Amino acid sequence: MEKVFEKSTKDQLNPHKGLKFLSALGMILPVFMGSVQSVFADGHHYIQVDNIPGAVPIEQNSFGGRQGQIASVYCVHGGFWDDRHQGIHGKVDGKDMRFYCLEPEKVTLGQGSKSKYKKQQAKVGVKKVLMVGFGANSAEEMGFNGYSAEAEYATQVAVWLAQGAITSNIRWANTASGKKAHEIFDYIQKEVGKIKGNGATTLTLKATNVDKNAGTATLTPRLVENSENISREGTIRLTNMTATQDGKSVTSKIDSNKAIQVKGAGSSGSVKVTFPARTLAAPMYNAQYGNSQDTVSLVSLPAKSVSKTWSFDKPDTPPDQPQKKIKAMFDLKKKDDEGDQVDQAKFDVYTADAGYSPDEFIGTITTNKNGVARSGELDPGYYVAIERSTGKNLDIDQTPVQIDLTAENLEQNAKVTHVKNPDGSEYDLYHLDVDGPINNHKKPQI
Repeated sequence: MEKVFEKSTKDQLNPHKGLKFLSALGMILPVFMGSVQSVFADGHHYIQVDNIPGAVPIEQNSFGGRQGQIASVYCVHGGFWDDRHQGIHGKVDGKDMRFYCLEPEKVTLGQGSKSKYKKQQAKVGVKKVLMVGFGANSAEEMGFNGYSAEAEYATQVAVWLAQGAITSNIRWANTASGKKAHEIFDYIQKEVGKIKGNGATTLTLKATNVDKNAGTATLTPRLVENSENISREGTIRLTNMTATQDGKSVTSKIDSNKAIQVKGAGSSGSVKVTFPARTLAAPMYNAQYGNSQDTVSLVSLPAKSVSKTWSFDKPDTPPDQPQKKIKAMFDLKKKDDEGDQVDQAKFDVYTADAGYSPDEFIGTITTNKNGVARSGELDPGYYVAIERSTGKNLDIDQTPVQIDLTAENLEQNAKVTHVKNPDGSEYDLYHLDVDGPINNHKKPQI
């Protein structure tokens, strides 16, 4: 994490005048380090939790306070140059939780403080940095063996840049650490550009050696999370098929990333494999005292299981019919704490990933006198709506409204209407009802 310091490496970075202060806890923190630094020296992967931790006790700094050794950045909101960094960690059920700073102009948390979940997710760009940077990966996994401190610093700079907290005018120190951190920063930026998914569990079922006349094939279920192959136990459901894995007959349980030999017992058959899944979230935290900075971490949460199916039919079997095209829309229903409908409440709507991290802004919807805000027609997927303004004498509640417009959820919970356009094209339009946050009345001023 960073403090509002403005000292530069002598003879390497140009000095600048600026605000100089540091929390007392941050100043004391290096005293407690000693041997504990080695605990984090090789990095650690994001933690797996059942729910986003509500409050995390801060325990220690990862590599000790560093100033003027690696780089100097210009803080957009503070209006000054800063070259100090202190990475912080907490503990959740005995697991280490790494935090990165989002506001370099504010105070770093110290040992003994507690950071609280803000019920907000970081920007998608910040999340992508965390997915490829230090913490989700060790320096060794990133290809920079022995440079954990530089990898953490480079990741922090990339987080600030993605957050918009600093300008792109980064002054890397002409030192061994500065040069290596710069190299790692460039690597992170390149890897971020390669990300296509959101880090959630994906499953592919690759079929080889297929003989549909005989109904035989080799199937390999490949399970991936954040671009890494994951070994996990799953289930298999066989219809008119038999299967073996590792030379043993399987009827219910299987392992990912291992070949399965299947054979049909009739003119057609199918195999369905299912695995537990997880998704990545980038929750934001703040100690909620003084001028403490917002921070962000990367955690893994349970998600809906993932499944894939392979089937065969003899060659004379007609091909499957193409799937119908679908669209979706939603009604966001809004009430206050007395149960009355809220008129003229405005919500900004964004596309989102499976972890409901907001991405692209779509537009703004407004409730009518019946307390209902209706969206336009949307493609299936995940969305969030965030309240921007609300009715008179009511408090705004900016808790993101999670909107699941995936085909699976729509088929189970939404109303459907068949639409036929003048040009002859047809599609099914699903209509989902969503409850918005309940607004409390403002407390009277005393």
